[in-house]
Amino acid sequence: MKKWGKRLVIQCSLVLSALLMFINSSFAQKGNIGFGTTTPDNSAILDISSTSKGLLIPRMSLAQRNEIQSPATGLMVYQTDLLSGFYFYNGEKWQALNSSLRSSAIAETSGWLTMGNAGLERGSFIGTTDTLSLAFRANNQPSGLIDFKRGNTFFGYQAGMKTTGTYTTAVGSGALFNMTNGLYNVALGTLTLHYNVGGSANTAIGTAAGLGNNGSGNIFIGFQAGANANGSNQLFIDNSGTPSPLIYGQFESDRVGINTNQPTSTFSIDSKQLGISGLEFKQLNSSSTPVASNGRVLTLDNLGRVILARDSLGGGNNVVISQDWLRSPNGDIQNNNAGEVMINRLRLSGINSNSPLRSSNLRVLSVDENGRLFLTKDSVGVSSGGGTVINDAYWTVNGVEVLPKAGYSISLPSLRLPSITSNLVAARSNGKVLSVDENGRVFLARDSVGTGGTVVGGGASLWTLNGSIVSNSNNGEVHLGKGLKVWGGTTLHNGFWVNSMVPGASGMFFSQMNSGSPTSQSNGKVLSVDDRGFVILVPDVVGSGGGTTVINSSWGLNNGILQPENNARVAIGGGITSYPAGYNLFVKGGILAERVRVAVANTDKWADYVFEPSYKLRPLREVEQFIKANKHLPNVPSAAQMAKNGLDILEVSAKLMEKVEELTLYMIELEKKNNDLEQRLKCLENK
Repeated sequence: MKKWGKRLVIQCSLVLSALLMFINSSFAQKGNIGFGTTTPDNSAILDISSTSKGLLIPRMSLAQRNEIQSPATGLMVYQTDLLSGFYFYNGEKWQALNSSLRSSAIAETSGWLTMGNAGLERGSFIGTTDTLSLAFRANNQPSGLIDFKRGNTFFGYQAGMKTTGTYTTAVGSGALFNMTNGLYNVALGTLTLHYNVGGSANTAIGTAAGLGNNGSGNIFIGFQAGANANGSNQLFIDNSGTPSPLIYGQFESDRVGINTNQPTSTFSIDSKQLGISGLEFKQLNSSSTPVASNGRVLTLDNLGRVILARDSLGGGNNVVISQDWLRSPNGDIQNNNAGEVMINRLRLSGINSNSPLRSSNLRVLSVDENGRLFLTKDSVGVSSGGGTVINDAYWTVNGVEVLPKAGYSISLPSLRLPSITSNLVAARSNGKVLSVDENGRVFLARDSVGTGGTVVGGGASLWTLNGSIVSNSNNGEVHLGKGLKVWGGTTLHNGFWVNSMVPGASGMFFSQMNSGSPTSQSNGKVLSVDDRGFVILVPDVVGSGGGTTVINSSWGLNNGILQPENNARVAIGGGITSYPAGYNLFVKGGILAERVRVAVANTDKWADYVFEPSYKLRPLREVEQFIKANKHLPNVPSAAQMAKNGLDILEVSAKLMEKVEELTLYMIELEKKNNDLEQRLKCLENK
């Protein structure tokens, strides 16, 4: 191919030489040359004539034109870039044929002039056309940067000078000067966030705002606002660098303070005046017309926090309380609308249990079922005559005795004998005691257990009471219940026998123990009964059989499956202190299994949605930005979330499969681009 090119050059040179010799021999006698004409003008050394074509002189860029060594006076070229047009050398400098072009621009090597530009066309711009960022300098120091790769924008002397982070904006001299790797910061004003090195998501507006802060998530607004503040997630609005700004906020605790940097509530005000709240309502004052009270008012607790309290009486005379109450000059509270007065608790400060009694007028105040007061007859009165009436239909008082009238009995819901207590010495039983029937009537009955070896029951004694022990006096069987004589033809001896008369029921009852009583530590043995009903001691184990066997009242064995009752949660191992909702099994330590299978509720729980046409695959540039900002993959739990919530095998497996499928799509896309590049490379090699 190189030999062929050399031959072509030689052939073209020979043709050109022959052509020049022909021209020289044809027109030498006349002293001029004609192209397109046989009669060139005598005044022209070269006469070109054509009605369909023109003369094309050398074309070159400004840089190429300026590289011409020692240009001859009158040398002319056509400049193709910047202020394009015809230029000629006038012996001293290049001159534009078009007089409207400024001569000062002729020798410039860039399109934008220090003294301004004219004649610009639509589409002219200052900037780059490649992958480099646009930078500005003053005093040879960085003074502006538009970085499309990292998304940073800086303008101002040394603004963002050391920043290597992303998505950061700094406008003002020295703004974000020391920032190295922060993200999502905005600094507007001279020296804003000047000493912040690695903070992120800060917003500072105003000269020296956030000057010395090195935290993240802060908002500083105003001259020197937060200039000396430390920490993160704070709000400063002020026009000085004091630690107690006009407005201060804490984003983590959701608190805002005015004139205080220590808000103790969602909204705190320090009025700087003792006894003054600092809260003012321009359209509301002590002369404003009150509205009907709803029984609740705003007040302050001992810490100055605003709380909702019950509406109470105000101070002074004739103070309006709701619209239905008045305090009269003499201190009484009166209802002026004839409605009911509802009092939950009534206290009479002038009357108590020590007040002297007065003679009854046989009338007393009482309340009905709705709590309303009414006047009724005194049930026990004292009069000046004999036989004072006490509910005249049923009772009379005769001297000191209160007797029922003939034909009536006495019914006492509760009877107390203050002179007889359990500490008194008991007398010998006479075999008779007072008891009550099913209607509560008192009657005389036989004493069931006497004292001092007293026989209980007539005839041959079966029971005796010796001290506090009730015993069987003849060592016979103890039978509780009717009809219990023999078992399987065998007479019963030496035991305690109970016949409950109800199949399947023991007949034994423990009044202080039931299924709700707390259980103690098991010793591995429990009481049971054999096939004859004898109580025996057996190991504490899970039983078998068709029915469910209850274990500790919480477990059951149903068809070979051990289940907790009432959908109870199960904890294995000690030291477990947290039981999140939505889970039934909690294990301290490890779980060893030969195989584990996690059920998937439906196809939406798996990650094949990645292959759906509607799935939006993030560009790798966005993935990189997310990783730098969050230190984990998108849509994957962070280390902090895993430590707090634990590992959900199904969820994490689905997320991992999602990332595998996304990687597969990235690889397919990468292979397509690689194949395209290989094809282009082959085409270039074949040319």
